[in-house]
Amino acid sequence: MSGISRELASKIAHFARFPQTGVSLRQMVEFGQNPSQGTLLRGAQFLHDELPIRLAHRVVELDSLPESLNQMPSVLRVKRMYIDSFNELIHFPKASERIREA
Repeated sequence: MSGISRELASKIAHFARFPQTGVSLRQMVEFGQNPSQGTLLRGAQFLHDELPIRLAHRVVELDSLPESLNQMPSVLRVKRMYIDSFNELIHFPKASERIREA
């Protein structure tokens, strides 16, 4: 991965090795029917853990495109947005930590 630090590239590769957690439509509906503080906290914690994994997978997939595609300016812009979002998320404190600080 060019244009990013070796450390960040290593973190992306690390997170991309984890499987993505599937979420069904039924699970989303059940989760949102009667949200409580506890379910909202669990949802935030799930997203905190899951989003970096999904973003890392997207970055690796974009990097794995054939050379003629992965060097297109539009693909490079999207990949950069995924990398920036990944970097922000891995440095963002977990929801439980933020609640205690508030």
